[in-house]
Amino acid sequence: MTKQSTAPTIEEPRVNHKRFAMTIIIPTYNREDSLPLLLARLGELADRIRDVEIIIIDDGSTDSTKGFLADVELTSDFVLRTFFQKNAGAANARNLGVREARADVILFLDSDIMPADELIETHLEFHRKCPRENFVLRGRVEPHQSAHTIRKIQAVVPD
Repeated sequence: MTKQSTAPTIEEPRVNHKRFAMTIIIPTYNREDSLPLLLARLGELADRIRDVEIIIIDDGSTDSTKGFLADVELTSDFVLRTFFQKNAGAANARNLGVREARADVILFLDSDIMPADELIETHLEFHRKCPRENFVLRGRVEPHQSAHTIRKIQAVVPD
């Protein structure tokens, strides 16, 4: 007589292995005030960011950021993945985002930055025209009534 296991089966996590044109990585800490603005802005751009995933890493927030992100992840009109880490700083949060990214092109934003209309398209177009590894673009940040806006993109080419 064969004994059957009564242990519950563990489902493998459902991982979407889709590759994207770009991953936007946003570290955040206690930004329950500015994240709704940023995510609303990204929602406005959703039609233009179909091939873009957004990763937000909560760096140990003590406010309601974690709960807010969990709710938004379920209802967003764009690909949004959220991660939580114990407070280790923005650099560690960005590194986690890079490890989790499913695109070769990465755009870093801060959670109090509002992307200008053309930011995502300009960034992607530049990388399409100059398909090099280890290429960096940087943007000039200008004041905005509710946050800062990235307006001008500039290439930084390593020698």
